[in-house]
Amino acid sequence: MIIAEKSITENLSGVGAFITKNGDPYSFLSITEGRNSRKTNKLKGMTSAPFETIERGESHKDALRRVFAETENGGQEEITVVKGQISLPDDIKRAYLCKIQINPGIWLHAYLLSALPETTFAKGKDSDTINEPRWVNIDQVDNRQRFVFRPGMLEIIQSYRSYLEDPSNFDPQTYFTVANSIPLRIYDSLDSGVSLEESLFQLVSAAE
Repeated sequence: MIIAEKSITENLSGVGAFITKNGDPYSFLSITEGRNSRKTNKLKGMTSAPFETIERGESHKDALRRVFAETENGGQEEITVVKGQISLPDDIKRAYLCKIQINPGIWLHAYLLSALPETTFAKGKDSDTINEPRWVNIDQVDNRQRFVFRPGMLEIIQSYRSYLEDPSNFDPQTYFTVANSIPLRIYDSLDSGVSLEESLFQLVSAAE
């Protein structure tokens, strides 16, 4: 859903790096979340594009740079570029895909970046993600797979599809809600000491 006439309050903001590969526009680079967060609406094991919180006084472009590091030795960032390059345009506004309210007052700004075909990636040294970064086809991201993709990814893919249809006339979109927000009872269950697997099982069982 796209809503234009609402006031926006940003108590916390982040950037999302939606990285595609030159020559293969239908795949994006993904990470696997390594922890749960009620605040930022995610669960351990969810697949996502790399997100990063914007620090005080930091520009969106600087925050995007922190998403990845170009070093053979592994960086402190979310992902490390082992070989190749990710293109970050001089005018970052040209890469703007969409703005998504992940939770009340918490907004994600997604940007479309591209990597050279030979680019390879590794998990950053201090990243809390699971496994190595991997390429995922955009057709795999849909709302039938509950708790598989991090909230916000459906909206990013929707905006990206609109961009692919007509890049020259694409208008960045604003989403005031996410389609697959995680029920608060999941976090309540986790806070009480119940495992993630059991919390999800209880939710599914209650719905049947």
